[in-house]
Amino acid sequence: METRHAGIFLLMAAVFALPMGAQNPQRGTLKGLQSVGVRLEASESDAKLIDRSALRTIAELRIRQNGIKVPDTIEGVAGRPQLIIRFAFYDVSKSTGGRTGGYAVSVECMLEQDVHLDRNRSWAKAVTWSALVIATTNSDVIGEHSERMTSKLVDEFVNDFLAENPR
Repeated sequence: METRHAGIFLLMAAVFALPMGAQNPQRGTLKGLQSVGVRLEASESDAKLIDRSALRTIAELRIRQNGIKVPDTIEGVAGRPQLIIRFAFYDVSKSTGGRTGGYAVSVECMLEQDVHLDRNRSWAKAVTWSALVIATTNSDVIGEHSERMTSKLVDEFVNDFLAENPR
């Protein structure tokens, strides 16, 4: 039996392991944000596997649909918050001598913003919220699966954002 569309195995991992129904401790870092920029990252070779423009559009649309502003530039925005969606792919055939195909995929979604360090009164960029998906997929559905993973992670961010900043 040929499996055209491989089942996607998702492992949702957060920085903190939380019991079911528990609040994400990172969520409080979203309080007071008015808007968030969006940036997609992938290595040059990984970028060939996905449509970065389409994935960025999906992310921005999901954020805007929930009443969150997405500025064209984060310069001039307090804290310069930016949601970074980082893709990494590993061609499984490279480690199996071609016996097995497909890709292992890691998609990380993180909010980076300026933070003030009390110890030396300086400013730094830091990731204050993050979520991660690790999956496997076939090359013929990698675009579709990348869209689903992006949507899932952005929805997780939006839910936490709105919990801290009710509209």
